Amino acid sequence: MVEDPLPDWMQKALLVGTYDDEPILVTVDGLGQLIGGLTAYNNSYVRTYEAESTGTDLTIYSHLIPAGEVWVITNIAAYHDDPIPREVKVYLATPTDNILLFSNPFLLENEVMARQGNWILKAGKYIGIMFVAVADGKTCYYNVTGYKVKVAT
Repeated sequence: MVEDPLPDWMQKALLVGTYDDEPILVTVDGLGQLIGGLTAYNNSYVRTYEAESTGTDLTIYSHLIPAGEVWVITNIAAYHDDPIPREVKVYLATPTDNILLFSNPFLLENEVMARQGNWILKAGKYIGIMFVAVADGKTCYYNVTGYKVKVAT
């Protein structure tokens, strides 16, 4: 028995996770349809955040994911310019809760802590990165890369 071939766009798709138990497939060009009532737009999302410390713990937050969207974050990177090694914690955050994704207890000056994955953020969530006890006047940075996906209504 010969199976029907998959549509061309699906043959080029990558499974990046699930949303409400439906698979999310992102096409190679990011412009194709997605299963589960989702459609891709603006294939890539790259954003760099930075803030200067006031001598205490410094937390930098990404944008809050808006209603009607899902963001698939594929890379998170962080670094600081404090000559003393610092602890860095990366969270999946909501207005009421933080879930630790990963951390580095001893991040050196200008050393990049980067992780690849498929973190799926629904509306109302965001990424938070805490730099612990960074010296006053030192700058902390983080970069988020991924995809924005619209939820069909």
